[in-house]
Amino acid sequence: MASELGLPIGTVVSRLASAFNVAEEVVAQWWSGVDSDFGVWVGQIESYLGLPLDFACYVEIDNTGGASDLVLQSANASEGSFVVGPPTWIPQGMVARLVLGDPKPGIRGSDGTIRYGYSNADLTMQAVTLHFECPTGILSNKATSSQAAWVTWAKSTNPKGTWSTRVPSGGHPLFVGYVIGGGQPH
Repeated sequence: MASELGLPIGTVVSRLASAFNVAEEVVAQWWSGVDSDFGVWVGQIESYLGLPLDFACYVEIDNTGGASDLVLQSANASEGSFVVGPPTWIPQGMVARLVLGDPKPGIRGSDGTIRYGYSNADLTMQAVTLHFECPTGILSNKATSSQAAWVTWAKSTNPKGTWSTRVPSGGHPLFVGYVIGGGQPH
């Protein structure tokens, strides 16, 4: 609601932290799961962090069609660092987001992998590994999912651009949406 009123994310985080007497980090972590337009969210996070995240990966994990909660099993940033998330738990029916920032200064961009455990509809335990990479130079962007049930969507440069199941080879930063069961990201 604060986003729709045009309040800057920094103001929202400060006010919520003060009102609930919690650290701003806690509010910023909660913000990763707020239901808002992806493009609006990206702009707010960039503004809040005060960083030009040119070679960052902005990732949305859509569990609205999932049969169970997702529990983080591992997270690895081989290049860069997680500046928002990844969330340790994504409830069934929810969407969560994270940002893998590129190292500043640096020449390699960002490269990360996360793995979530979950149960499918027949209560069989599963795991999905999600990989995303926004390198510098002539190397291509990458985004993959280890499970066919998790559809990978991507776009680059403009967070308000059109999602595609084909990862754009160039353009920065990289925006990735992983959706269990199909459908486009929010």
